[in-house]
Amino acid sequence: MKNAMQKSDFNTGSDAKLSHIAVKRPPWWAALFRRYQHWRARRRDRRALMSLNESQLRDIGLSRGDLPYRDERKF
Repeated sequence: MKNAMQKSDFNTGSDAKLSHIAVKRPPWWAALFRRYQHWRARRRDRRALMSLNESQLRDIGLSRGDLPYRDERKF
C-alpha cells in the first residue's frame, strides 16, 4: 500500500506548464453560472421548508400555502 505520494504522481511534463494558464471565459458564462447558483439555493431552501411540519412553519411565520409564493417575496 502506498501512503506517501511519489514524484511520479505529479504531472511533470509540458502539461504542467499549461495548468497555470488562466482560461478566459465569456461574460455570459459568469451570468449563467450565477443564475444556476441562485436557482440551486432557492431549490435547497424550498426543499428545507417543505420538510418542516405545520408547527415549525408556524414558528417562523409561514403556512404550507405560503411556500409556493415565498420566492416572489422581498425579504
